[in-house]
Amino acid sequence: MKLQFQPLLTNRLLAALAWLWVGGLLIAYLYGFEDIIRLILRSFLEIGT
Repeated sequence: MKLQFQPLLTNRLLAALAWLWVGGLLIAYLYGFEDIIRLILRSFLEIGT
């Protein structure tokens, strides 16, 4: 018995990813891209050391 991907499930996953992407862009726009980039770089530097 093969498991088949249900179109509804993949559509929900794509919708969730799209909402996360839009939300992330909105947050970045509201807080300022420079602050977001600075936070990301700082977190990478802390992980690296």
